[in-house]
Amino acid sequence: MVTRQFACGHFPVRCATAVLCAVVLSGFLTGTCSRPGNAVFGEEQNATAQKPETSGDATDRKAQKEAMRRVATEIKVTITDEKGGEFDAIPDALFRSQDSTRDEFDGTIWGYGKTGRPTALLTLVLQANVGGTHKWLYELNSLTSRPVEARIPGFLKPWSTRKSGLDMKDIPQAPAAAENEAGRTRQLRELSSRFSGYEMLLKSTNGPAERFELRLIPRPIHRYSDPETGLIDGAIFLMAHSTNPEIIMVIELVRDGDKSIWKSGFARCAFAEVHVELDGKDVWTQPHLRVTSESDPYSMFVRLARDGEIQRK
Repeated sequence: MVTRQFACGHFPVRCATAVLCAVVLSGFLTGTCSRPGNAVFGEEQNATAQKPETSGDATDRKAQKEAMRRVATEIKVTITDEKGGEFDAIPDALFRSQDSTRDEFDGTIWGYGKTGRPTALLTLVLQANVGGTHKWLYELNSLTSRPVEARIPGFLKPWSTRKSGLDMKDIPQAPAAAENEAGRTRQLRELSSRFSGYEMLLKSTNGPAERFELRLIPRPIHRYSDPETGLIDGAIFLMAHSTNPEIIMVIELVRDGDKSIWKSGFARCAFAEVHVELDGKDVWTQPHLRVTSESDPYSMFVRLARDGEIQRK
């Protein structure tokens, strides 16, 4: 069987104006896509169909999180340069999300790599699908400058990118670093509040883009350090629509000679055009995506949910 790709727009809701996309793989029809467009579909398109959630058929959130943990920990993430190395998933989800306006009723973020900055992040979303099924959206982000690969069960091709996922830059007018963790916690909160984000979302292929302001989640989803490499402190923040993450923001304090410097970097987790402002001025932007590939630092994979992966009350 050949794994193929398809493209469609990134739409906030499934409605009459949304362009619905489908492909046939080895005789199995995939579901439509109301989130981002170019996705790699897995082999398991003949998975048992799941009925969409209704008010009388709610998922058991605790059990669902455990099911998502099993899905996330099955993924093997490795660095593929000469030093190599495999990175296990951080045992617990870094974040839990929900965005009913975009048909995403359960999502989690998982990190891979337990020392220092995670090598990769997985945003794993369970989404209702047209036709009475559910599908998993795997959104993978590289947070390293080294070549990284992830093998997902059920997919012939791995995610494998040599492109840097983050461009870390000095934060202007940043304070001198506090000497203790409590002080740096306060500084991280103050520095993160200087940033804001928004996205321009296409509701149809030919219509105008609509602007959506993103909400900074004030508490970092992950805190880390790696003194041996000069990483004194680091935190990952999210900018979200509802609690649906659209932009990943990394703020770090790194040692440079005898100085400590605050740096920031950003990664997308949306197909929409995304912008970040610092003190009201644009400092980072990414264009609207119509396609991704397995070699991009941000890429999406999609498969139908299997029997037992949706936990009912």
